[in-house]
Amino acid sequence: MSYNKEYNSDEIIKRICESAQKYKRNLLNKNIMFITKNKKIKKIEFIQTVFLKSNFLHLTGIKYYKSSNKFFEDCLENKVSSDKLLIKNKVFTQLKLEILENAMSVNKSAKRMGSYIFFKRYKFARTIWK
Repeated sequence: MSYNKEYNSDEIIKRICESAQKYKRNLLNKNIMFITKNKKIKKIEFIQTVFLKSNFLHLTGIKYYKSSNKFFEDCLENKVSSDKLLIKNKVFTQLKLEILENAMSVNKSAKRMGSYIFFKRYKFARTIWK
């Protein structure tokens, strides 16, 4: 992947539709908690995210003439056409497209994955793989 590349409409659509397939396979309807260590304040921080159909459009950096759910479905069926897309911010969209494919595989690049529950103030996790 080359950085600062400008994509034409066909490349944008191809990249987005391929990423939609990966999003469906790897992330759709999954609840993932990202845990990081903030080295500056020496504290563990986390954010919990549920990956819904409606979130995919935001990850692409474009606007679509239909709903975000319909956009995702159209991507899966390769029904997206360039005349129905609007790039919100060219630079920002280009940056999102650069990382889109890798972002769809975040569940495969994590150091640990597992299920977890909250019980009062404590978090319990069952590691699936390390």
